[in-house]
Amino acid sequence: MKLGMLMRDTEYRDAMIEMLSEFDKDIFIEIADASGGGRDAVILTDIRPEEIERDILMRLMRKTVFLSPTKPEYETGESDRKAGIHRVFKYSSLPEIMSEISVVYSEWSGDAGCSWTAARIIGVCGETDLGSPERSRELARQIVYRCAGSVLVIPLASINTYVSECDDNCFARLMYMVINSRDFPQEAFTSSDQYGISYIRMPEGLNPVYELGREHLGMLIRSMGSRFDCLVLDAGTGYRKENIDILRRCDRIVWSGSGRIISDPSIILGNVPGGRLRMISAGSDASLEADDIVRELYGTDRE
Repeated sequence: MKLGMLMRDTEYRDAMIEMLSEFDKDIFIEIADASGGGRDAVILTDIRPEEIERDILMRLMRKTVFLSPTKPEYETGESDRKAGIHRVFKYSSLPEIMSEISVVYSEWSGDAGCSWTAARIIGVCGETDLGSPERSRELARQIVYRCAGSVLVIPLASINTYVSECDDNCFARLMYMVINSRDFPQEAFTSSDQYGISYIRMPEGLNPVYELGREHLGMLIRSMGSRFDCLVLDAGTGYRKENIDILRRCDRIVWSGSGRIISDPSIILGNVPGGRLRMISAGSDASLEADDIVRELYGTDRE
């Protein structure tokens, strides 16, 4: 992603550049100005939309995030949404600001990315289902270990191999809460293993996530993405259209295979934008590969 920063507050700008460079290594930042910098980039600015001439604003607002010095009121937020203006509180958390930037980037560029949530999302898939749960767990373990982050593994394949104690209606109750935008404690619907990795409570066997339509699947990921730092989506070979759409929006897709069954992942996934596809050998060491992927994605070690 290319981000142009048009700022009056240069101290804030410099601090934001430093934080963003640590937050995401795939962001290229340039200083935008009135002479035209940032023309081919999403713009982050502390200039208020009310200060911009209407004809210029109409051209800029679909690719601009406006930083507000005060928290927008509910009425302001409703008015902004109707007008197509993206405004966020200047001193919101970095993930919240980044989430708004991602939404604007997705709408402006057509590259969906992971704009529906501030959480990092890793998709795991390949030629066969064999080894996919192991790779998913290894990725989750490395994120917990190196980044001290909270991680939820969600199976997308037709069969769920992640077992946690629950009754048959637990997942249905979770989806009721998600669909109706009800607040809920995540502990009521997830469980954690000895490594600190979380899983949605659902019985072994047929995976209810696999039965969700595109809208409800997106709602589940948005909801859980607001509660965890990272989601690991274990798709295996569950290549239904809804899963492929989700995989193409991941920060990284980890593809495991020898090339004997499927010679090229693009046959299944299409052309994955932004260099987000990581191909690994089916026989490689899962823990070492996971370590490399987490270092690439987060660019940090455990302190």
